Formats: sequence, C-alpha cells, structure tokens
Amino acid sequence: MTSKVYALHDSRYCAKVYKNVLRFEGDYVAKFIAENFLDLKHPHIVNVYELIEAYGTHFLIMDRAHGVRLKKKTGEIALCLTLRHMLSVYAEQGERIPINLCTTMVADIGSALAHTHHHGYVHRDVKPENIFLDAREGTVVFLLADFGLALPIGATPNKIVGTPHYMAPEAIAIDTSATPLSGAADFYALAAVCFEMLTSKKLFTGATILEVLDQHCSAPPDLTLLPHDTPDNLREFIRSCLHKNPAERLSPEEVQTYVRQQ
Repeated sequence: MTSKVYALHDSRYCAKVYKNVLRFEGDYVAKFIAENFLDLKHPHIVNVYELIEAYGTHFLIMDRAHGVRLKKKTGEIALCLTLRHMLSVYAEQGERIPINLCTTMVADIGSALAHTHHHGYVHRDVKPENIFLDAREGTVVFLLADFGLALPIGATPNKIVGTPHYMAPEAIAIDTSATPLSGAADFYALAAVCFEMLTSKKLFTGATILEVLDQHCSAPPDLTLLPHDTPDNLREFIRSCLHKNPAERLSPEEVQTYVRQQ
C-alpha cells in the first residue's frame, strides 16, 4: 500500500494520502484505523480525525508532528521528526541520548499506551520509527503513531506481524498454546526502545530475523550494557518489562510510578 504524508495549510494537521482506494485487507488498512481510532484522542498520540475518500483515493487527516531541532558538532541543525532520526543523529556524533529524554519518552509513550489499552487495543508496533517528536514550550514531547497493526486485547495472533527487534515473546508464538495479547506486549516493546536509547544498541541482534525472534523467546537481555549512570527507576522498568512472562511485567500504573521517581 503506497502512501505519502503532506503538510496542510493549517499547521496543526497533515494528510496521509493513499495512492489507491483502500479495501479491507486484514489489519493493515487506514479505513480500519479511522473507524476504530477516530475517538482515541490523547496528548501523546498522533490522533486521527477523519478519513476522506475523493478523486479515487483516501486522505487520512492526522495531527502534525513538527519535530525537534538538534545542533550537531559541525554547527548544522538537524530536524528530527522521529525517535529513529534522533537516535541516528546522536550516533553520528558518537553520543547517546540524554537520560532525561529516555525518562520523558517512557512517561509520554507509556501514558499513550495505557490510554490505548483502556480503549481495548494493543498497538503491536512500538518502535523508534513510530514515535514522533514535537516541541511544546521548549520541551521535547514524544507521540505514538501508526496503529496499522493494532488488534483488540485478548486476540490471539495467527501470524507473526510486527518489527522483530521489538516483539514480545507472546507476539511471536502463533500455535494453539499462544498467549492472548495484552498491553504487556506493548510495554515489552517500550522497554526495548528505552534500552536502545540508553545503550545505542538493539536489545537482541542476529544474522537472521529468526535468530532475533528466538532470542526474544529464550535469551535473557544483557542489562550489564546499561550505562552505569542509568537511574534505578529506569533500570527496574526495563528489567521488569522485559520479562518473558507478560504476567510478571509492570502494569501501566506501575510504569508511570517508576518513571516519575527521582
């Protein structure tokens, strides 16, 4: 499905324009997103407002994230629209993202995920590419985007869908013994993103996608890679939310409590 995003004259919004008229194709269709998430409004979600069909295509009207500007060592200014771009800019400088931004990211996206779960859905694709950036009153704000893989809480996946480096073990199992999805799968992914922000390394790596998925299911995360100055609250958030057993991970309320500890 081909699409492009365009800024609108009203700087608060943008339009995601699909090349062809959309049809229902499983979980991947913008029409599914619009019909299920028009009312999912939250200050840390890239909200969807309207799906318009015209001129043989669909226009999905959404919040516009303006990004944040980072000054490089060369003096050049980089406009970062997503967390992935921010990670790349810091990596180019041989630096890691400041810890206070890691804490803010977990608080902002954790709040957005709790809101999503309260409305009965699991996002299923929390990753740096789907975390957008904005600046509000001089503060960096993180926004959750792209609900194209979302499923109702309690659903049992019948195929492996998502981004391998951020998938919880229960999102990988697709046999008859698979655990029904809960919000805990999203918090596993959020912890994997936080780990990457702190260490500049992905949680698990491998020569193939299958190797990465196998490690999510069976290998313990190497928490010794966390910087020595990682606050205890962030360290405990990561440790708990990376449990293989979703029942042992932090609840949304506990996540907010941990990240707000000083």
